[in-house]
Amino acid sequence: MQTAAAGHEQVAEGLRLGAYYYLTKPYHRDALLAVVRSAVEMVQRRRALTLAIDEVRGVMGFMFDGRFRVSSPQEARALSAAISSLGADPVSVALGLSELMINGIEHGNLGIGFHEKAQLLAAARWEAEIETRLGLAGNSQKFVEVRIQRELGALHVSIRDQGTGFDWRPYLDLSESRALYPNGRGIAMARHIAFRNLRFVDPGNEVVATLTVAD
Repeated sequence: MQTAAAGHEQVAEGLRLGAYYYLTKPYHRDALLAVVRSAVEMVQRRRALTLAIDEVRGVMGFMFDGRFRVSSPQEARALSAAISSLGADPVSVALGLSELMINGIEHGNLGIGFHEKAQLLAAARWEAEIETRLGLAGNSQKFVEVRIQRELGALHVSIRDQGTGFDWRPYLDLSESRALYPNGRGIAMARHIAFRNLRFVDPGNEVVATLTVAD
């Protein structure tokens, strides 16, 4: 949504009506590019995940309990596609899982904060910064552990990073305070679109997502 309505209530109303990205006028060129870049990247990820899910569909059907480790966004997306093939709405689940896994990598393991990521996205440097930090000695052995447990009609996915945790509560819903940023929507999206239930475990470096398993 692009609008001159920048008041608190107006932004909140735009979010309630379904605006995923919110850009107020007048806006800076870099802000526009960052928001458009994030939106395009989301569409590209969705298309790529759809193809990846089709490739692994059927294989994961034999999995009932499992433990995995991912260290990079690429590995997180690949594992998300595999696990999501078990779900009733695999593309939405894949997007939700990849957001949670990448959140654990970038924020938990690599220490990239909310405002720092916004700046990196605006400068089109986010992926390069991830690669740089993954190569540092203190980070090269870090990973996000993913565990899955299947039961009748449901799959529980536990995602745990090696960070110190964070206060997840403000991120459970789309907020007008973050509406003007190109990031900060992943957890809310995962909670409302992808999963039956989403539960964080104190101190915030572990999250458990429950999804409906396909018939």
